[in-house]
Amino acid sequence: MPWRDDYDLCIMDDFKGQKSIIWMNEFLGSMNMLMREPGGTHMKKTRIVPTIVISNFPLAKCYPLVANGCEDESFNTLKDRFIEVELTQQGNPFGVSDADERLANEMMEYILREECATKPMEEGVAAKHD
Repeated sequence: MPWRDDYDLCIMDDFKGQKSIIWMNEFLGSMNMLMREPGGTHMKKTRIVPTIVISNFPLAKCYPLVANGCEDESFNTLKDRFIEVELTQQGNPFGVSDADERLANEMMEYILREECATKPMEEGVAAKHD
């Protein structure tokens, strides 16, 4: 689907590292980015959009060549932009810990508030649940 600058949420489903680390860092952390569209045209992204990445793999397995060294500055920057939540099917229906469930609820509340596209999520929200 072509990019439109009025999106309030971006969901990347079935992610396996299809986008480069540099592209992901720019998309997740930059307000100004040219988004390529079909036909060779470009649309400018002018704000940071909350993004949910859904994958069967942890981030390190999506980028194994750089994750194994873990000294790659761009990969470390990308890791810092993510809060990884693992869902399993053991115990409760998805095996979600109480801390992860609280974090997921906080993230959804943040996304549903109207300022979500212009105001970054508070620093340390994840740390409250560790």
